[in-house]
Amino acid sequence: MLPPLRRAQIEKVTVGRRIVPADGLPVIGRSPVYHNVHSVTTNAGITLGPCLAQLLSTEVLYDVRVDVLEPYRSTRFAAAGGQAAPA
Repeated sequence: MLPPLRRAQIEKVTVGRRIVPADGLPVIGRSPVYHNVHSVTTNAGITLGPCLAQLLSTEVLYDVRVDVLEPYRSTRFAAAGGQAAPA
C-alpha cells in the first residue's frame, strides 16, 4: 500500500494504560472533595467526548445537575465501600 515504508524501521513503541473504573462505566461530575474540580474519566473519550463535554459544561456553567449523568457519579463507589455498586 505504501511502498516507501517497506523498509521502514520501528524506532520506539509506547504503551499507555487506559483508566477504566471497576464497573467499566465512566466517572463524571464534581469532585466530592474539591467543589471547584469537575472531571470525566472514560474509556470512550473519542466517541463520547463532545457529548460529555456539553453535559458537564452545562453543570459547571449553570450550577445544575444533569439527570442523565446521575448513574455515572463517583458517589456510586462510596455506596459499596469503595467498590463499584452492582449495575
